[in-house]
Amino acid sequence: MIQRYTLEYLNTNFTFANMFTERHLAPKLLTALNSSPIVFISGARQAGKSTLVQTLAADHFPADYVTFDSPTAMAAAVSNPDFFLSRDRPLIIDEVQLVPDIFRALKKRIDDLRLKDKANSNGRYLLTGSANIMALPKLADALVGRMALLRLYPLSALELHTQSGTFLSNLFSNRFPHQTPSTSMEATLTTIRDATFPELPGKTEAERELWFDSYQHSLAT
Repeated sequence: MIQRYTLEYLNTNFTFANMFTERHLAPKLLTALNSSPIVFISGARQAGKSTLVQTLAADHFPADYVTFDSPTAMAAAVSNPDFFLSRDRPLIIDEVQLVPDIFRALKKRIDDLRLKDKANSNGRYLLTGSANIMALPKLADALVGRMALLRLYPLSALELHTQSGTFLSNLFSNRFPHQTPSTSMEATLTTIRDATFPELPGKTEAERELWFDSYQHSLAT
């Protein structure tokens, strides 16, 4: 079953044509889906995790999508996690940390799939969460060798301008070719200001200040 999907989505040279902002994590995410049964994307709230996986499902990774922010989905997973995970198509679960018991069921499900057809057991579950699930008791041991861990950060300046970058490769190879700045100081300061959470580019200073105040308050309470 998975092999049919493999031909469709495991091209790491893709771009998300329908995504408002292309994320540099996307090619690495597809590589992880090709090599691991479970992939978990962590990151701060509002970093763009849900947008990334929903766009992936729409364009490159045929899968069912559920979020545990939905009381109905959460209740179904809590009442019968084994049945909840038993489906033919790959499954994307958003905010997976809200149902901690699902991880034991995931371990059992992956072990069963590997017994039947280990070669086609990868790319079954794509999870997102705002918490460090590996800090949950006994979870790390349960999913060793079954789950790839990725982290999505807020927008970088390159993502904001939909560009690829070579700064890190130049840094580690001690190569810094001379470049003439192509933007004004004002444009540079705007980029520094906007390279942050996907919600913020285009907002006024007052709107940005309100957003950050609300964000910090929600995390502190």
